[in-house]
Amino acid sequence: MIAVVRGLFIGSLAALLMLVAVGARAEQAQSSVQMSLGQEQRRWLDQHGPLRVGVVLRAPYAQFDQRLQQLSGANIDLMNAVASALKADLSWRTYTDQAALEKALVAGELDLAPGLMQTPAGLRLWLFSDPYLRVSQLLVGERDGGGTVDLETLDSLSRVVVRMPGATADYLRTNFPHLNLQGVPLERQALQLLLSQQARYAVVDEAQLSRLFREPEFAGLAIVGDIGLPQLLRIASRRDAPELAAMLGDALLAIPAKELDQLHARWMPLTSSRFSESTALWKNLCLLLLVMLLACLAIVIWQRRMQQTLEQQLLDAREDIARRLAGEEALRLAQFSIDQSTVGILWVNWDSRVRYANRAAEAMLGYPQGAVVDRPLIDFEPGLHMDRWLNLWRNARSSEDGPQVFETNCLRADGSRLPTDVSLSFLRFRDAEYLVVFLSDVSERRRAHEQLRELSAHLESVREEEKARIAREVHDELGQMLTVLKLETSMCELAYADLDPGLSDRLNSMKRLIAQLFQLVRDVATALRPPILDAGIASAIEWQARRFEERTQIPCLVLVPDNLPALSDARAIGLFRILQEALTNVMRHAAAHSVQISLTLADNLVCLSIADDGQGFDPLAARPTSFGLVGMRERVLMLGGRLELDSEPGEGTALHIYIPLDPVGVSA
Repeated sequence: MIAVVRGLFIGSLAALLMLVAVGARAEQAQSSVQMSLGQEQRRWLDQHGPLRVGVVLRAPYAQFDQRLQQLSGANIDLMNAVASALKADLSWRTYTDQAALEKALVAGELDLAPGLMQTPAGLRLWLFSDPYLRVSQLLVGERDGGGTVDLETLDSLSRVVVRMPGATADYLRTNFPHLNLQGVPLERQALQLLLSQQARYAVVDEAQLSRLFREPEFAGLAIVGDIGLPQLLRIASRRDAPELAAMLGDALLAIPAKELDQLHARWMPLTSSRFSESTALWKNLCLLLLVMLLACLAIVIWQRRMQQTLEQQLLDAREDIARRLAGEEALRLAQFSIDQSTVGILWVNWDSRVRYANRAAEAMLGYPQGAVVDRPLIDFEPGLHMDRWLNLWRNARSSEDGPQVFETNCLRADGSRLPTDVSLSFLRFRDAEYLVVFLSDVSERRRAHEQLRELSAHLESVREEEKARIAREVHDELGQMLTVLKLETSMCELAYADLDPGLSDRLNSMKRLIAQLFQLVRDVATALRPPILDAGIASAIEWQARRFEERTQIPCLVLVPDNLPALSDARAIGLFRILQEALTNVMRHAAAHSVQISLTLADNLVCLSIADDGQGFDPLAARPTSFGLVGMRERVLMLGGRLELDSEPGEGTALHIYIPLDPVGVSA
């Protein structure tokens, strides 16, 4: 009975494998790239065909078979797929290196070239597509079963061989200065140094490693890590043919991601040609046979005990079914919560393409249901180029301090901008990695902030007007009364001083008190609104600097332009109050020996700078109970400007305030 069951099981497994293989071949044979071209695009291809394609002969990207007299390689297969999508003919040009290829482009002999990396120098010659192939830089060592190696943990005694010169060597020198690097001209020599025990590890790119691993000489080596510097291969086209670049981008989008993965696996298989000769293989086979024998023994024992344990298994099955139903119910509830959430949620793959979007995200971005999926994030954030996205991906993947949070303006489907709060969290789900993007609409919050700032500006204006009114009343009313009182005192002195000698001393004392009261009234009126502001902001700055010098004995250098345009009363008072608060902070906290104040004009902006040579401070560790900087920042925001603070402990402090000039024709 056991033999019959075993035979049926083996036969069913073999039939299943045959069906899977036949289905995979049929699927591969039937797969073809389909895309539609517009009339203008088809006309352009007809006028400029066949397309001249330049390739650099380097395996496995492109190689020429002398026996068959034909080209093959990863870039060749990709361009054939692109040509099939565009329904265009290709004319091949081969070159020994990239310099010769670029020389041919300058001479007008090429239309496009696959397999190039985007560089600042290349952007002057080519238009680049989105990346279609990611080639990793791998760390290779001996096959000793030691697990993954981290470059950060290597010491200076572990020699690492890398091809020099090159971008990979520059990257390792910059990011891992502690490594003991040795340069070689070829990847083969790097692996040979490993075999001869002259080096511990070698850094080889995935493409060359797949080619070298086919040779029996390197069967004892294995991949032990990844340095984290992938090469992103793109299709480059002539800069004077943007139509061709657009069609190439559409053609790459039309190629299924599965076919690109198959292209990568077909031309860059990381398997050794003599794997069967490894002793570890025989050990694994023996362990497998032992496991199979133990499994057969377990089957026999299970069959004998099946009758006694059947009831318990049925109970366990019922409980398992109940748990699965509860899990499915929880999953449905979680899916419903995500779909109905008011927070926009996007699941994004490493290539920046959206794999899932809930209804809130689609509504925020203005797209119909299902239209956000498979779109790149650059459609919603035009400034999010691929290099910046990969940096965000790496930071989120390695961060342990919680999600990354920032604010941006998303581009909606109708071209409008939506202010949003963005939170990035890394997610591993079903053997896949995603970056989960949470979007929160902050339009109402920003509108409320603007209204609050306008209200604050209005209150500040009302307060300054009330100060000015009180200053005028104090100066005029009290001043007149004190003047009359002084005259009356003088008249009394003239009329009655000779009658009583003690009366003269009292009248003189009253006159001194009246003079002090005069000075107090002037000081109060000046504090409420200095009259010097009527002479312009430049004169007010000079006056305040001189008062600061008199009170603190700290030299103050003032630089103001001679032809400063007139500012509105609100801007002039705002700048003057900010200057007062800044000089107060210098007097209380800076312990400075000198202060420099400058007022400049540039790009329709007024810049007020206050710098001291005091003890400085750490802006990130500023005291939470200190409201001086907060008040100055709010005043600057109410005036529509910005404030910049530059300070380090022991290096002094510099404060820069940028305020836009008043619009032409608007009076104070």
